[in-house]
Amino acid sequence: LVAITSLAAGGLVTITHLTITSVTQKYLPTSGMQYVEIAGGGWSGKAEAFVGPTPCEKTVWLNAQTLKCKAPAGIGTGNSVTVIEGAQKFTFPNAISYHAPRVTRASPTRGPKEGDRLIRISGWDFGVVDSSPQVFIGNTSCTEVQWVDPGSIDCLTPPSLVDSVEDVTVHVGNQFGVGKNDYEYVTLPEFGTIDTQNPLGELRKWNLTVSQVAHHANQSMSWVLDHLQLIFSENSTAVSLAALTHPSLTSDEIQTILDLHGFIMDAADTYDEKREANNSEKGESSKGSNTESSGG
Repeated sequence: LVAITSLAAGGLVTITHLTITSVTQKYLPTSGMQYVEIAGGGWSGKAEAFVGPTPCEKTVWLNAQTLKCKAPAGIGTGNSVTVIEGAQKFTFPNAISYHAPRVTRASPTRGPKEGDRLIRISGWDFGVVDSSPQVFIGNTSCTEVQWVDPGSIDCLTPPSLVDSVEDVTVHVGNQFGVGKNDYEYVTLPEFGTIDTQNPLGELRKWNLTVSQVAHHANQSMSWVLDHLQLIFSENSTAVSLAALTHPSLTSDEIQTILDLHGFIMDAADTYDEKREANNSEKGESSKGSNTESSGG
Protein backbone atom coordinates (compact mmCIF):
# COMPACT_ATOMS: atom_id res chain seq x y z
CA LEU A 1 0.00 0.00 0.00
CA VAL A 2 1.46 3.34 -1.06
CA ALA A 3 0.10 6.53 0.50
CA ILE A 4 1.30 10.00 -0.47
CA THR A 5 0.37 13.09 1.50
CA SER A 6 0.27 16.34 -0.43
CA LEU A 7 -0.75 19.92 0.28
CA ALA A 8 -3.86 21.03 -1.53
CA ALA A 9 -5.87 24.24 -1.35
CA GLY A 10 -8.07 22.82 1.38
CA GLY A 11 -5.19 21.40 3.44
CA LEU A 12 -3.39 18.08 3.61
CA VAL A 13 -4.81 15.33 1.29
CA THR A 14 -3.71 11.67 1.42
CA ILE A 15 -3.65 9.89 -1.96
CA THR A 16 -3.69 6.10 -1.73
CA HIS A 17 -2.23 4.20 -4.71
CA LEU A 18 -3.30 0.73 -5.87
CA THR A 19 -0.93 -2.13 -5.24
CA ILE A 20 -1.03 -5.97 -5.44
CA THR A 21 1.22 -8.00 -3.16
CA SER A 22 0.06 -11.57 -3.92
CA VAL A 23 -2.44 -13.70 -5.84
CA THR A 24 -3.72 -17.06 -4.62
CA GLN A 25 -5.03 -19.95 -6.77
CA LYS A 26 -2.30 -19.70 -9.37
CA TYR A 27 -3.46 -22.65 -11.55
CA LEU A 28 -6.90 -22.71 -13.16
CA PRO A 29 -8.91 -24.82 -15.64
CA THR A 30 -9.26 -23.16 -19.03
CA SER A 31 -12.98 -22.75 -18.35
CA GLY A 32 -12.13 -20.39 -15.46
CA MET A 33 -15.08 -19.83 -13.09
CA GLN A 34 -12.99 -20.28 -9.93
CA TYR A 35 -12.36 -17.51 -7.40
CA VAL A 36 -8.89 -16.00 -7.13
CA GLU A 37 -7.98 -13.94 -4.06
CA ILE A 38 -5.99 -10.75 -4.68
CA ALA A 39 -4.11 -9.20 -1.75
CA GLY A 40 -2.85 -5.63 -1.75
CA GLY A 41 -4.65 -2.39 -1.11
CA GLY A 42 -5.64 1.07 -2.18
CA TRP A 43 -8.99 0.04 -3.64
CA SER A 44 -12.63 0.46 -2.76
CA GLY A 45 -15.82 -1.29 -3.81
CA LYS A 46 -15.46 0.21 -7.33
CA ALA A 47 -12.27 -1.67 -8.26
CA GLU A 48 -12.33 -4.05 -11.23
CA ALA A 49 -9.93 -6.99 -11.67
CA PHE A 50 -8.61 -8.56 -14.89
CA VAL A 51 -6.75 -11.77 -15.79
CA GLY A 52 -4.57 -10.85 -18.73
CA PRO A 53 -6.71 -8.55 -20.90
CA THR A 54 -10.00 -10.20 -19.85
CA PRO A 55 -12.14 -8.81 -17.04
CA CYS A 56 -13.04 -11.17 -14.22
CA GLU A 57 -16.53 -12.62 -14.45
CA LYS A 58 -17.11 -10.92 -11.11
CA THR A 59 -14.96 -8.74 -8.83
CA VAL A 60 -15.88 -8.89 -5.14
CA TRP A 61 -14.55 -6.31 -2.62
CA LEU A 62 -13.89 -8.03 0.71
CA ASN A 63 -12.01 -5.26 2.49
CA ALA A 64 -9.41 -2.58 1.86
CA GLN A 65 -6.69 -5.22 1.49
CA THR A 66 -8.51 -8.07 -0.32
CA LEU A 67 -10.44 -8.56 -3.58
CA LYS A 68 -11.87 -11.72 -5.06
CA CYS A 69 -11.96 -12.32 -8.80
CA LYS A 70 -14.18 -14.97 -10.43
CA ALA A 71 -11.70 -15.94 -13.13
CA PRO A 72 -12.66 -15.77 -16.82
CA ALA A 73 -11.93 -18.57 -19.26
CA GLY A 74 -8.40 -18.43 -20.63
CA ILE A 75 -5.31 -20.28 -21.82
CA GLY A 76 -1.57 -20.29 -21.38
CA THR A 77 0.93 -19.64 -18.63
CA GLY A 78 2.18 -16.46 -16.96
CA ASN A 79 -1.02 -14.41 -17.20
CA SER A 80 -0.94 -11.14 -15.29
CA VAL A 81 -3.57 -9.90 -12.84
CA THR A 82 -4.54 -6.23 -13.03
CA VAL A 83 -6.71 -4.08 -10.75
CA ILE A 84 -8.18 -0.85 -12.11
CA GLU A 85 -10.06 1.79 -10.18
CA GLY A 86 -10.76 5.15 -11.70
CA ALA A 87 -7.57 6.47 -13.29
CA GLN A 88 -5.36 4.09 -11.28
CA LYS A 89 -4.07 0.76 -12.48
CA PHE A 90 -1.70 -1.85 -11.02
CA THR A 91 -0.53 -5.03 -12.79
CA PHE A 92 0.94 -8.07 -11.04
CA PRO A 93 2.90 -10.13 -13.65
CA ASN A 94 3.09 -13.92 -14.04
CA ALA A 95 0.24 -14.44 -11.61
CA ILE A 96 -1.96 -17.16 -13.13
CA SER A 97 -1.47 -20.15 -15.42
CA TYR A 98 -4.27 -22.15 -16.98
CA HIS A 99 -4.05 -25.94 -17.10
CA ALA A 100 -2.31 -27.56 -20.06
CA PRO A 101 -4.59 -29.60 -22.36
CA ARG A 102 -4.99 -33.28 -21.56
CA VAL A 103 -5.89 -35.81 -24.27
CA THR A 104 -7.84 -38.92 -23.21
CA ARG A 105 -8.91 -40.50 -26.50
CA ALA A 106 -9.59 -40.16 -30.20
CA SER A 107 -12.81 -41.51 -31.65
CA PRO A 108 -12.87 -43.40 -33.93
CA THR A 109 -9.42 -44.74 -33.09
CA ARG A 110 -8.38 -45.72 -36.60
CA GLY A 111 -8.90 -44.80 -40.20
CA PRO A 112 -7.47 -44.94 -43.73
CA LYS A 113 -3.90 -43.82 -44.31
CA GLU A 114 -5.23 -41.61 -47.13
CA GLY A 115 -6.49 -39.29 -44.36
CA ASP A 116 -9.58 -37.05 -44.62
CA ARG A 117 -11.13 -38.91 -41.68
CA LEU A 118 -13.20 -36.84 -39.24
CA ILE A 119 -12.32 -37.78 -35.67
CA ARG A 120 -13.14 -36.26 -32.30
CA ILE A 121 -10.42 -35.67 -29.73
CA SER A 122 -11.67 -35.85 -26.13
CA GLY A 123 -10.01 -34.61 -22.97
CA TRP A 124 -9.84 -31.53 -20.75
CA ASP A 125 -8.72 -27.91 -20.93
CA PHE A 126 -8.86 -27.47 -24.69
CA GLY A 127 -9.24 -23.73 -24.24
CA VAL A 128 -12.04 -21.45 -25.36
CA VAL A 129 -13.83 -20.94 -28.64
CA ASP A 130 -11.33 -18.35 -29.96
CA SER A 131 -8.14 -20.01 -28.68
CA SER A 132 -7.26 -21.55 -32.10
CA PRO A 133 -6.05 -24.97 -30.94
CA GLN A 134 -3.81 -27.09 -33.16
CA VAL A 135 -4.01 -30.88 -33.44
CA PHE A 136 -1.26 -33.19 -34.69
CA ILE A 137 -1.49 -36.88 -35.64
CA GLY A 138 2.09 -37.98 -35.16
CA ASN A 139 4.13 -35.03 -36.46
CA THR A 140 1.57 -33.87 -39.03
CA SER A 141 -1.12 -31.29 -38.33
CA CYS A 142 -4.76 -32.06 -39.05
CA THR A 143 -5.97 -30.50 -42.29
CA GLU A 144 -8.94 -28.94 -40.47
CA VAL A 145 -9.56 -28.35 -36.75
CA GLN A 146 -12.84 -27.31 -35.14
CA TRP A 147 -13.07 -26.43 -31.44
CA VAL A 148 -16.29 -27.90 -30.01
CA ASP A 149 -16.06 -27.23 -26.27
CA PRO A 150 -13.36 -27.27 -23.53
CA GLY A 151 -13.31 -31.09 -23.69
CA SER A 152 -13.77 -31.78 -27.43
CA ILE A 153 -12.04 -30.90 -30.71
CA ASP A 154 -12.88 -32.24 -34.17
CA CYS A 155 -9.98 -32.98 -36.53
CA LEU A 156 -9.80 -34.00 -40.19
CA THR A 157 -6.86 -36.39 -40.30
CA PRO A 158 -3.86 -35.79 -42.54
CA PRO A 159 -2.59 -38.57 -44.83
CA SER A 160 0.12 -41.05 -43.79
CA LEU A 161 2.60 -42.78 -46.07
CA VAL A 162 2.49 -46.03 -44.10
CA ASP A 163 0.28 -47.99 -41.73
CA SER A 164 1.21 -46.77 -38.26
CA VAL A 165 0.05 -46.06 -34.71
CA GLU A 166 0.47 -42.40 -33.80
CA ASP A 167 0.26 -40.04 -30.82
CA VAL A 168 -2.39 -37.33 -30.86
CA THR A 169 -1.13 -33.94 -29.67
CA VAL A 170 -3.27 -30.89 -28.88
CA HIS A 171 -1.60 -27.45 -28.69
CA VAL A 172 -3.45 -24.66 -26.89
CA GLY A 173 -1.62 -21.37 -26.46
CA ASN A 174 1.92 -22.10 -25.26
CA GLN A 175 1.00 -25.52 -23.82
CA PHE A 176 0.28 -28.98 -25.21
CA GLY A 177 -1.04 -32.41 -24.21
CA VAL A 178 -0.31 -35.81 -25.77
CA GLY A 179 -2.47 -38.91 -26.12
CA LYS A 180 -0.02 -41.79 -26.57
CA ASN A 181 -0.78 -44.21 -29.45
CA ASP A 182 -4.32 -42.87 -29.74
CA TYR A 183 -4.80 -43.17 -33.52
CA GLU A 184 -3.99 -45.91 -36.03
CA TYR A 185 -3.57 -45.52 -39.79
CA VAL A 186 -4.62 -48.62 -41.71
CA THR A 187 -4.69 -49.72 -45.34
CA LEU A 188 -8.24 -50.52 -46.35
CA PRO A 189 -7.78 -53.71 -48.41
CA GLU A 190 -9.77 -54.29 -51.54
CA PHE A 191 -11.88 -57.32 -52.29
CA GLY A 192 -11.45 -57.03 -56.04
CA THR A 193 -14.64 -57.03 -58.08
CA ILE A 194 -17.66 -57.08 -55.81
CA ASP A 195 -21.35 -56.46 -56.25
CA THR A 196 -21.90 -53.33 -54.17
CA GLN A 197 -25.63 -53.55 -54.78
CA ASN A 198 -25.85 -57.06 -53.36
CA PRO A 199 -23.93 -57.20 -50.07
CA LEU A 200 -25.95 -60.20 -48.88
CA GLY A 201 -24.77 -62.10 -51.93
CA GLU A 202 -21.19 -61.12 -51.14
CA LEU A 203 -21.57 -62.45 -47.59
CA ARG A 204 -22.91 -65.75 -48.87
CA LYS A 205 -19.95 -65.98 -51.27
CA TRP A 206 -17.65 -65.99 -48.24
CA ASN A 207 -19.86 -68.42 -46.29
CA LEU A 208 -21.07 -65.75 -43.86
CA THR A 209 -24.59 -65.17 -42.59
CA VAL A 210 -26.18 -61.98 -41.30
CA SER A 211 -26.59 -63.59 -37.88
CA GLN A 212 -22.85 -64.32 -37.71
CA VAL A 213 -22.03 -60.71 -38.57
CA ALA A 214 -24.59 -59.44 -36.04
CA HIS A 215 -23.13 -61.66 -33.32
CA HIS A 216 -19.61 -60.40 -34.06
CA ALA A 217 -20.77 -56.78 -34.03
CA ASN A 218 -22.92 -57.26 -30.91
CA GLN A 219 -25.78 -55.68 -32.85
CA SER A 220 -29.19 -56.82 -33.99
CA MET A 221 -29.66 -58.42 -37.39
CA SER A 222 -31.83 -55.48 -38.42
CA TRP A 223 -28.97 -53.08 -37.58
CA VAL A 224 -26.60 -55.13 -39.72
CA LEU A 225 -29.06 -55.18 -42.62
CA ASP A 226 -29.57 -51.40 -42.31
CA HIS A 227 -25.81 -50.72 -42.41
CA LEU A 228 -24.44 -53.57 -44.49
CA GLN A 229 -24.41 -51.50 -47.66
CA LEU A 230 -21.99 -49.07 -45.98
CA ILE A 231 -19.40 -51.82 -45.61
CA PHE A 232 -18.95 -51.99 -49.39
CA SER A 233 -17.88 -48.85 -51.19
CA GLU A 234 -18.27 -48.02 -54.83
CA ASN A 235 -14.52 -48.39 -55.37
CA SER A 236 -14.46 -51.91 -53.89
CA THR A 237 -12.93 -50.78 -50.59
CA ALA A 238 -14.04 -52.80 -47.59
CA VAL A 239 -15.22 -49.84 -45.53
CA SER A 240 -17.30 -47.18 -47.21
CA LEU A 241 -15.66 -43.83 -46.64
CA ALA A 242 -19.14 -42.35 -46.83
CA ALA A 243 -19.89 -44.15 -43.57
CA LEU A 244 -17.14 -42.28 -41.78
CA THR A 245 -19.02 -38.98 -42.01
CA HIS A 246 -22.54 -40.41 -42.20
CA PRO A 247 -24.77 -37.98 -40.26
CA SER A 248 -26.87 -40.69 -38.59
CA LEU A 249 -23.95 -42.77 -37.28
CA THR A 250 -22.43 -42.38 -33.84
CA SER A 251 -18.68 -42.76 -33.37
CA ASP A 252 -19.28 -46.15 -31.76
CA GLU A 253 -21.30 -47.33 -34.78
CA ILE A 254 -18.57 -46.14 -37.12
CA GLN A 255 -16.06 -48.11 -35.07
CA THR A 256 -18.34 -51.16 -35.32
CA ILE A 257 -18.45 -50.83 -39.10
CA LEU A 258 -14.64 -50.65 -39.17
CA ASP A 259 -14.47 -53.76 -37.00
CA LEU A 260 -16.88 -55.53 -39.35
CA HIS A 261 -14.56 -54.68 -42.21
CA GLY A 262 -11.77 -56.65 -40.55
CA PHE A 263 -14.08 -59.54 -39.67
CA ILE A 264 -15.43 -59.87 -43.21
CA MET A 265 -11.97 -59.42 -44.72
CA ASP A 266 -10.69 -62.31 -42.59
CA ALA A 267 -13.57 -64.45 -43.83
CA ALA A 268 -12.78 -63.52 -47.43
CA ASP A 269 -9.09 -64.36 -46.95
CA THR A 270 -10.00 -67.71 -45.40
CA TYR A 271 -12.33 -68.43 -48.31
CA ASP A 272 -9.62 -67.56 -50.85
CA GLU A 273 -7.01 -69.65 -49.01
CA LYS A 274 -9.32 -72.67 -48.93
CA ARG A 275 -10.16 -72.22 -52.58
CA GLU A 276 -6.49 -72.02 -53.54
CA ALA A 277 -5.71 -75.07 -51.37
CA ASN A 278 -8.53 -77.03 -53.01
CA ASN A 279 -7.35 -76.01 -56.46
CA SER A 280 -3.81 -77.01 -55.54
CA GLU A 281 -4.98 -80.41 -54.22
CA LYS A 282 -6.99 -80.99 -57.37
CA GLY A 283 -3.95 -80.10 -59.47
CA GLU A 284 -1.72 -82.50 -57.53
CA SER A 285 -4.36 -85.22 -57.77
CA SER A 286 -4.65 -84.70 -61.51
CA LYS A 287 -0.86 -84.93 -61.92
CA GLY A 288 -0.79 -88.15 -59.89
CA SER A 289 -3.49 -89.70 -62.02
CA ASN A 290 -1.67 -88.77 -65.21
CA THR A 291 1.58 -90.29 -63.87
CA GLU A 292 -0.11 -93.53 -62.93
CA SER A 293 -1.78 -93.67 -66.33
CA SER A 294 1.47 -93.17 -68.22
CA GLY A 295 3.26 -95.70 -65.97
CA GLY A 296 0.63 -98.33 -66.70
